Amino acid sequence: MALLVVTSLVTACVPVAAPSTLLDVSTQLTWCGGVQPPPGEPACHTSPRSIPVEIRQKRDVVAQGTSDTTGHLVIVVPAGVPLRVVAAEAPAYEHCDEPTVVAAAGTATAVVQTCTVFAP
Repeated sequence: MALLVVTSLVTACVPVAAPSTLLDVSTQLTWCGGVQPPPGEPACHTSPRSIPVEIRQKRDVVAQGTSDTTGHLVIVVPAGVPLRVVAAEAPAYEHCDEPTVVAAAGTATAVVQTCTVFAP
């Protein structure tokens, strides 16, 4: 009986890892400015892009990968915790957002990460 109690106490102290789930990341580049567009055309254009992405929980990188040429990346992440999607190697002239998302267990949670260039 004492052995059973000790075993229960030891296993109770072991941290439980968060379950894994999928994060469905879309990466895109928005280009604003440059040559004056024709009347009726938007001043900004958005297109998918391939870029290295880091998924961070607070300051720790918990997953990383590179989106494909269609700007798409599906990556395994911990479920139920706040995560930040960061463009890992964006040039200094791009302003990249860092969306925060909580990935739900058992489903692929979608998130969009956008970098913007403001051309003169």
